[in-house]
Amino acid sequence: MDALRFRFILPEEFRRLEEIFARENWAIPDPSVSRILVGEDSEGQIKAVNVVQSVIHIGPAYLAEEYRHRGVWRGPMEALKKELESTFGGVMLVATSPAVERIAQFLEMQKSEHTLYLKDFNDEIEGGA
Repeated sequence: MDALRFRFILPEEFRRLEEIFARENWAIPDPSVSRILVGEDSEGQIKAVNVVQSVIHIGPAYLAEEYRHRGVWRGPMEALKKELESTFGGVMLVATSPAVERIAQFLEMQKSEHTLYLKDFNDEIEGGA
């Protein structure tokens, strides 16, 4: 077994991943918001893949207390839904309250079966100074 050589591939090389991604039932990431690290064997065959994506997420959102529970969000949420569908391949939302969960349901989002992990590099930069 060869040692793998790891490198970030260029966006024009993403097509080399089509077979692997099809087999895993994954979508090829958008090159404008993704970097892909691959491990290649001595023959240049891709044997490892790690994708880093800038994922579009909704939030934070704020509505003054006196406007809540009055249907004020319905129009803006319809506009947001159309914008998301026409512009982005996918989006995520962290439901931090029942109200945010209702927004996710209104946008017809699917609840993930997976655990979400977070890492805020800004905390380390600010805290380390």
